Amino acid sequence: MEDEGPVLLTREGSLPGATRLALQDLQPERIVVLGGNGVVSEAVMAELGGYADEVERVAGSDRYRTAAAIAQEWAASDVVFLASGQDFPDALSAAAAAGVEGAPVLLTRQHGLPGATMAELERLAPSTVYVIGGDAAVSDEAAQEAGWYADEVVRLGGADRYRTASHVAQEFFPTPTNEAFLATGMDFPDALAAAPAAAMNGGPVLLTRPASLPSATVTALDAIRAQTITLVGGFGAISLEVQETLERHVYP
Repeated sequence: MEDEGPVLLTREGSLPGATRLALQDLQPERIVVLGGNGVVSEAVMAELGGYADEVERVAGSDRYRTAAAIAQEWAASDVVFLASGQDFPDALSAAAAAGVEGAPVLLTRQHGLPGATMAELERLAPSTVYVIGGDAAVSDEAAQEAGWYADEVVRLGGADRYRTASHVAQEFFPTPTNEAFLATGMDFPDALAAAPAAAMNGGPVLLTRPASLPSATVTALDAIRAQTITLVGGFGAISLEVQETLERHVYP
């Protein structure tokens, strides 16, 4: 993709200290704020102006329109990833693969495509739509609707978020893979922050429970033969026991 950079997180009304420090170190020329005023306030936008020459917002009136607006800004592929907009894990599992492909992640409701998503699919006219997640996340009806706009619809889904992330990793990343990133599947910030780094390093974001490594994640790690595994988050997110288990699944 044309623009590559990290994802930093903020509170709605103020920049956290850690984000300030990261911006000071990075010295970006451009900062793109994703989401409307309800997620990142104008006060934060003004603060960000102290760290970059250019600060802009890419947003819509809801998450579906915001995802479509992001696609309009950066999509550079004939592939589209489609994930639930009602929960976070599947979209995050798709993010690193989408970054490698230069493809957008569009969002949907379970039982039907929002108008903004349909309009963006019509504009993009992709050859393939990858539906991320099982029927409980994106129904067969919604997947069929996506098929109106693409030559092919492929579902990559498992019985839970860990299996879905495993399927995405095995579909899009080579064997061996230089680096895989592992984040908790119980909350979104760590996996969200990891996704751009994973994409830039050509590796997947896989998910784990805090205290135990899911078998589906082990299957993916063994399939892609990751040479390095980077854990994202502290011991409250990924325990020492999980870290020790991972040592058996690194392929130097």
